[in-house]
Parts: sequence; C-alpha cells; structure tokens
Amino acid sequence: MRGKGIVQAGKCYHLVSMVAHKAFFFDDEEKDRFVDLLMRVEFFCCVRVLAYCCMSNHIHVFIFLEEGREMSEDEILARVNALYRGARLDEALDEWKTLKKADDETKAQFGGSCMGSDFRRLLAAYARRMFHPSEFMKTLKQNMTMSFNARRDHAGTIWEGRFYDKRSDPTAKDMSAQAAYVVKHIRKGLTLFNFGRQGCHCDDRGGQGCSQLEFQ
Repeated sequence: MRGKGIVQAGKCYHLVSMVAHKAFFFDDEEKDRFVDLLMRVEFFCCVRVLAYCCMSNHIHVFIFLEEGREMSEDEILARVNALYRGARLDEALDEWKTLKKADDETKAQFGGSCMGSDFRRLLAAYARRMFHPSEFMKTLKQNMTMSFNARRDHAGTIWEGRFYDKRSDPTAKDMSAQAAYVVKHIRKGLTLFNFGRQGCHCDDRGGQGCSQLEFQ
C-alpha cells in the first residue's frame, strides 16, 4: 500500500508483511511480544483486529476499519499511554505535559487556545495515526522493529519493504473467504493465531483443530 491512499470505513482489510531477507526472526518470545504489541496498536489506532496469524517470517492481520471521529485530549492521552512502554512512554508524556502547559498558559493569557500551538500540532499528529490501515501497519512495524533491535544484535528494519493489503466487505461471504485464506497458512505451520477474539488460540506447528473455523 503506497502512502495514505483512499480508504473506506466499514470495510475489512487483510494486511500482510514479510520479514526482511525471508529471515525467521519470530521465535516464541518474539511472537508473544508481537501479540502484546498488536493489541496495544489496535487500541491506539482505533481499529478492530478480527484475526491475526504470526508466522516465523511473516504476519497476517485482518482488521475492520471503523468510521473516523474527533478524539478528545483525554482519549488521545489514554491511547498514548496504552501504546508506549518504559522510556518511550516517559518521553511521550514529558512532551505532552510540557506542550500542554504552554498551551494552557496561552489560554490564560489570551482567553483561548492557539490552534497553531505546538500542543495542537502534537494532537493532530497523533490523530492522523488513527482510523487508517496504513498508519496502523506503520505503527505496528516500526514499534516491532525498535523492540526487536533493542533486544537483539540487529540494526535497521526487520521488514521487507511495504506491506500488502486486500480490502473486502464485512459480509459473511467475504469474511469467510479471508478466514479460509488464513486457515490455509495455519495448516502450513501455525505459530500464533486468533479469530474473532473468541476463537482459537494455538501454539503448535501442525494447526490441528483450527480447520473448523468459520464466520457464523
């Protein structure tokens, strides 16, 4: 997917990204970390993850894109707190507090917030990363790379170029087709998989018991 492109709310997106050089970077520890990060990015970016499959050298994520809406300061801050961890969270919160304090002082002095203030630009930057499949994948892949590189002897991105996407309608027919596609990968050698949050969580290499999955 190039750039922002044209996206449609109310649609499902099947997103696929390969690990660089076809390397098998995702061992059991990395798969667990990926799932934890995926859930945090889902909340931050305001999308719904319907299914995911984390293989040793590539990932599948199936999301539903909801209609975008204005986000309050408290909502954005809650999502920032959910996304980041450790020093990166401290850095983000320090920036937030510093810029918000300056914005509040401007309000007190002039009787209103300056729309061009640094704090307003920060809010706009966070808001642009929400309700969009490209920004969702960008945030997921960048944060996974930073996490991986900080713990492993590796530099640069762990991903091979852009991701691939396929848009579909959230109908039983289209979603069942996507389910069949992901289940095909499970049968080849499952690592981590989830469908509909109430579905199957497996951690074997044969994918036994997952062929029955379908949308009701």
